Amino acid sequence: MVGSPMATADLRSETEFAQVGKNRVARPMKDMGLKCKATKKFIATINSKHNEPVALNI
Repeated sequence: MVGSPMATADLRSETEFAQVGKNRVARPMKDMGLKCKATKKFIATINSKHNEPVALNI
């Protein structure tokens, strides 16, 4: 699923919807409960499930 800015850009590529705005697309999407799938922003960079010895806390 795409958000309203991308859906608006797709619609504008067609000549009959050349003047459609982002809010005109966003309102019906909100009424229908359509949402863009959010990307995961947190990336785990530490692997704490390893078999290596833990360094001493000096």
